[in-house]
Amino acid sequence: MSRLATRGRPEKASHPRLRSAINSMRLEWRVLGGFGRAGLLGLLLAAAMAIGLGFRIESAARSDLLAGRASILKQTVESLPISSVDLVPGSYEYKRLADAADLRLLGTEVARVKLWSPDGRIVYSDAPGLVGRKFAIHDDVSLAFAGQVSHGSADLNGPSNLFERDMGGLIEFYLPVYGDNGEVIGVFEVYERSGPLEASLFQIRHDVWRSVGLGLATLSVFVLALLLSVSRSLDRRRQEAEDLAQTIATARNDERARIVKALHDDVGQPIYRVLFGLQGCRHLNSDPAIDAEIGKLENLTRQIESTLRSELRKLHGSVTREVGLNRALAGLVQTTREETDLNVNLDLDPSVDLRSDVGTAVFRAVQESLFNIRRHADATNVSIGIHVGEDRLVAEVSDDGIGWNGAEGIGLTTTRQTLKEVNGALCIRRQQPQGTSVRIEVPCPTG
Repeated sequence: MSRLATRGRPEKASHPRLRSAINSMRLEWRVLGGFGRAGLLGLLLAAAMAIGLGFRIESAARSDLLAGRASILKQTVESLPISSVDLVPGSYEYKRLADAADLRLLGTEVARVKLWSPDGRIVYSDAPGLVGRKFAIHDDVSLAFAGQVSHGSADLNGPSNLFERDMGGLIEFYLPVYGDNGEVIGVFEVYERSGPLEASLFQIRHDVWRSVGLGLATLSVFVLALLLSVSRSLDRRRQEAEDLAQTIATARNDERARIVKALHDDVGQPIYRVLFGLQGCRHLNSDPAIDAEIGKLENLTRQIESTLRSELRKLHGSVTREVGLNRALAGLVQTTREETDLNVNLDLDPSVDLRSDVGTAVFRAVQESLFNIRRHADATNVSIGIHVGEDRLVAEVSDDGIGWNGAEGIGLTTTRQTLKEVNGALCIRRQQPQGTSVRIEVPCPTG
């Protein structure tokens, strides 16, 4: 049942520029086509893969540098004169090892060396204060005693690192020391300053990310140039479609005007003549039966004339000027109910009842929406609402049908063009879980 709803507080309209930007972005994405969307997604995927590869190369470079350095230190340690870890400070074996370590290891990069015995005692170090002290064997030392070379950033908070805490960033290498029988007899720990390694990594990182950036920039230029070409082609086609829609709308209006004139002159005027003739016949006839029959024909002719005038008003588009938007919509809804099984609910705002081109544009848009629902939606219920915001009049037509498939025919295209001519807009979206909502917005005049 139709009802007029009085609004106590106007609905606040969203910002028209933001709405326009969002609608434009959606349209651009839709008209870009599968090729354009695939190109953009491919560019994003390539960028993600390149960035991931950049991080992977940096990590692999660090691991390779550490592994290479560990291999060099392992060969150096194997060349040291260590036949036993039972070393006594001041003995010949101890001095021989200290001289060899000082010559082959200690220098610019190596900051500290230690030789661990299996019981956790440090039997040699370039720091005399550590020699002879016993510490708990941690995981890295245990791995080396198991025959594995390990390395990592030094944790200078440990008790065995008391003398290295002021040296800055260090990297620890744990190297197994083998005896004559091939068994691990000790672990040689080497501390290297991390500065040279970080400098090498910085250079590698710089080269990697410069290459990644140049590659992505080159790919972006080609992809964006291609998309720009596609976009220009789509813009040109869209402009051609809009021009065609405008031409069709103009032709439709001209044809409507021609049909209205033809029906008015060629059908309407003869009906008037028939009506006047019937009225004249009643004056010439005195038979009551014939007079009653002529009266019936006269009433029928008046009905035909009234129907023709009503249809001519609708066809001419001036229905809202004569009866106002609200009554025109009420009549449209009543006709829809009589001709279909749709349950149509009409919610109107009586504060604005347009009698202008704006009202005609809104009426035509609602009429087109109802026509599409009847033809395509397979709906049961339809809701039509007119709401007034701060500076906009909003008409919404919603149904519970199968939902819009995204296609727009000539009807919707010309409806958009008609609304555009009065600075209005049309937005269509699928509803969840089903149905379609058509939102019509026009400037809100005072009459």
